Amino acid sequence: MKKNRNLKVKKLISQLKTPKGFAIAILFCIFTSIFWILRLYNFENTMVFSLDQGEHMQEVQEMVALKKPRLIGPIVGTRVVEGKGYFIGPYYYYILGVLGVIFSWNVIAITKFMLFYWFLSSLILFVWIGRKLDWLAGVLVYGIFATHPYLVQFNKMIINPNFLPLVSVFLVYFLWKALSKKENKYWFLTGIFTGIAFSFHFSILAWFILIGFIWFVGFIRRIFNIFHLIFFLIGATIGDLPYLIFDLRHNFYNFKTFIANGVNPNSDLWLTYYFSFGFLAVMFWLIALIFFFTTRRIKFLFRLLLIGAITIVLLLYNFPLPKYGITMQPGWTVTKQKYVAGIICDDKQKRNFEVATAIGDLRGFELRWWVRQCGDIPLGYDGYPFADTLYLVDWGETKSGFDLPQWEVSSIGNRKYDYSIDLGDRIWFYRFTRQ
Repeated sequence: MKKNRNLKVKKLISQLKTPKGFAIAILFCIFTSIFWILRLYNFENTMVFSLDQGEHMQEVQEMVALKKPRLIGPIVGTRVVEGKGYFIGPYYYYILGVLGVIFSWNVIAITKFMLFYWFLSSLILFVWIGRKLDWLAGVLVYGIFATHPYLVQFNKMIINPNFLPLVSVFLVYFLWKALSKKENKYWFLTGIFTGIAFSFHFSILAWFILIGFIWFVGFIRRIFNIFHLIFFLIGATIGDLPYLIFDLRHNFYNFKTFIANGVNPNSDLWLTYYFSFGFLAVMFWLIALIFFFTTRRIKFLFRLLLIGAITIVLLLYNFPLPKYGITMQPGWTVTKQKYVAGIICDDKQKRNFEVATAIGDLRGFELRWWVRQCGDIPLGYDGYPFADTLYLVDWGETKSGFDLPQWEVSSIGNRKYDYSIDLGDRIWFYRFTRQ
């Protein structure tokens, strides 16, 4: 085994010494640099930390503090119908809990670390495609990973779909092994990673359907047997075991709610780009195959130029570089959130206080997070009627704390305007006290 590995390393080194190998290595280095430059540029102002991130991190921090792992993750906010929704699996929270402890709950550092999941996914695909098919096809996939504008922006947030690409790479790898080797252990491992992926996002349900269809066709043709399916299902059960335990304990709540809400969402976000993240490995393999079979008779230099042209076009779509993170309210950056939280934390006159952000979700999940990190605890989401001090972030200098009809603001009753601060980008910060 060790001898074979040494031979493979020597072969790879000898390939790098050739002009073609050297050119591919140069492209790899260029794409790696582009990957990190695009994502780390002005990171604190272009990362996403808003409603979902604030709420999820708070729940994870409480889970770790209580030393009681949950069996479910966050609720799927886009699938709530009449106040009832279903939840994803808990692995998302488990990973965030570990990262929170490692990075002392620094969400900027945690979000930066999330980039490594994407980088590792692209690196594994590059090597896998390069070794099994063609190194130029592999470097094309690697270049698309590095430069695609949607991937660049979506990478900069803490959210469950961002864990799918890496898991899906292993899912596809072991499925390929299961289909080619026809061994139970590979069907079992395919099931493990399918179950893990399903814990992160319900779009993986399509993988269950696809794998079931592939097995059924193979079973009819006597290529696969019943044990292959059994081992896959056992693996999937183990892969998503905490979630299944929760449903067994709660009369299949998630299953029933998914059936009720899943095909009748109250949101336009029924199918969005990140639904494809669990299938990126297959999509990029298809791109690699199309590139290889349509260009293999073309000279190496022209294939190289074609890769350059494709990635340059994608790269140009990243410009002008964004000032704010995708889905973030313009100007409400992490830098500004931390500044406002600092004002609140330094206010020694506050008592029984609450926070609200009228430029996003009124409950201000992200602002609550930053305030809690300095040791000050707002009353809670249902504490507005009992607040003596209200801190409000809103658009424009309108002293709108008197005008907003929402319960979170109006429930404080008669209130006195204390002061306001212009935060820039038409965003203002207000302080009100109960009279």
